[in-house]
Amino acid sequence: MRDGKTVDTKAIPETNFHEVVKKMVGRELTDRYPERTLSTGDIILEVKQATRKGQFQDINFSVKAGEIVGVAGLMGAGRTEMMRSLFGLDPLDQGEIWVHGKKGC
Repeated sequence: MRDGKTVDTKAIPETNFHEVVKKMVGRELTDRYPERTLSTGDIILEVKQATRKGQFQDINFSVKAGEIVGVAGLMGAGRTEMMRSLFGLDPLDQGEIWVHGKKGC
């Protein structure tokens, strides 16, 4: 269907994903996810040798303006504990956190 009207009827074995998409949008989609050039700015967050004994150790990373960051890991890997320290809830035993060039924790 396209715009509430049936544009084609076929048995599943007689079609494929690309043909279904073409019928739905009314044209060939050659570039569904166009490549974008993104620029990043200055470092706004920097974590250096962050350690909290028994929870995580020697974490190092930096984030530039314009970047999107995700934190992932298995349960028990220390991601929640690391984020608690990053947000200032739990102090680091060692290391530094810099925000906009100023030392935080």
